[in-house]
Amino acid sequence: FNPVMYERHTAANALRRWAVRRTSRRANYLAAPSRSMAELVSASTGRECSVVHLGIDHSVFSPTADPGEGILCVADFYTHKRHDLILDAWCRLDSPRPRLRLIGNPRVDPRAHAHLLARIETLPEAASIVLENDLSLRRLVEAYQHARVFVLPSEHESFCMPLVESMACGLPPVVRDLASLRETGGDGATYIAGDDPGRWAAALQTLIEDDIEHQRARESALRSASRFSWEAFAAGLVAQL
Repeated sequence: FNPVMYERHTAANALRRWAVRRTSRRANYLAAPSRSMAELVSASTGRECSVVHLGIDHSVFSPTADPGEGILCVADFYTHKRHDLILDAWCRLDSPRPRLRLIGNPRVDPRAHAHLLARIETLPEAASIVLENDLSLRRLVEAYQHARVFVLPSEHESFCMPLVESMACGLPPVVRDLASLRETGGDGATYIAGDDPGRWAAALQTLIEDDIEHQRARESALRSASRFSWEAFAAGLVAQL
């Protein structure tokens, strides 16, 4: 499930909503990865939708002894992921700015990706911004482990697996104040409401410069990530059968 298909009234999303309603009539029960997503599904289908959080393999996504450097965002290059806001905030950081690493699939929205590339070319210290895609699992985990802070100002999320992955790797996240992200992040993330790049930059700057606050945030992220496992996910599904 993706909340965008309920929040944007396009022909394609209408077809997706119809497909969910049609499929739901044949299902024994419905499940979504977050309460906010479950409420959207229930309203659309007229059926109760349970919440079963997704899991993570903690033997794969795990922290290193010491935190890394730089800012990381893992999100496909859709417009609603708001990479533009990340750039606005990054430009407000003290110079020399930390490395900004953006990992995602450029093929989901080639126009948005091209616009992002064009914007980056105009920025100061643009060489410190890296866009990557098609990383192996090992390289993705290393990206989390070698960063200092994770950022995601996305406007729509149903659960956000990269948020859990970042926390499990001991990478403190700064994310948008959405109900779904609060449900996933718990006490392990910093939440920013609105689009003021100054507020986003201030939160990032604190975690970059303040080692004590970073360590506190790192420990909170690890505790929050411990709530999610594939064993718990399987148990949640079995409980509904």
